[in-house]
Amino acid sequence: MKTPNPGSPEAYKEGCTCPILDNAHGDGYMGMPGVFIFSEGCSLHSKEMGLAEEKIDEKLNESKD
Repeated sequence: MKTPNPGSPEAYKEGCTCPILDNAHGDGYMGMPGVFIFSEGCSLHSKEMGLAEEKIDEKLNESKD
């Protein structure tokens, strides 16, 4: 099962603490689908956030080579 979008009603029911209004109730930050604001301590999305940070670090390291 896919993890519900941050700020969506479904995610909130599962314990999400990410901003609801900033994420337009799960539709995306400022109307941008797939772009979200995460809460650092969100038990539902913190793992995903960590994986995204790892990917960013990898890309930055690749560009330095």
